[in-house]
Amino acid sequence: MKSGHFGDGARNHRIVIMPNASLPAPAAWLFFSVTAVVLATIAVLFWLRGAWLIAPFAGLELAALGAALIWCQRRNRYREVLSIEDDLVRLESGYGVPQQCKEFQRPWLQVRMRRSKSRLQPSRLMLVSHGRALELGACLTEAERRQLAARLREVL
Repeated sequence: MKSGHFGDGARNHRIVIMPNASLPAPAAWLFFSVTAVVLATIAVLFWLRGAWLIAPFAGLELAALGAALIWCQRRNRYREVLSIEDDLVRLESGYGVPQQCKEFQRPWLQVRMRRSKSRLQPSRLMLVSHGRALELGACLTEAERRQLAARLREVL
């Protein structure tokens, strides 16, 4: 989560919410390449010794690893940008580029934390105004979500 002021005063804020990308894309593809070379070498050695059935399973393992890495890298590109301007609060969210944009009037906006019914599920941070509710910060940890709620209450 990144936060900062922009524009012409202390009333304007921008908060960027993103998941913790612990494995950057270049490192992910380097890991995949090294794993593919090692697995292909082992599969060829077994193939030469007559255990040809190893090769299709090695291919399936590589396909599963590649699919998992693609899924993780896509999730790492998710962003929620909360722009707080004079009388307007705008939330843009999407993967790489904004795919959804919601606007609220700042004077009527409330920040609510909804506790889950079970201890195993995380709480939900909601922006509520005029009967409309929008969840934000679903990719954050519980502590980060509480910190964001406190920051939003302070800024709004």
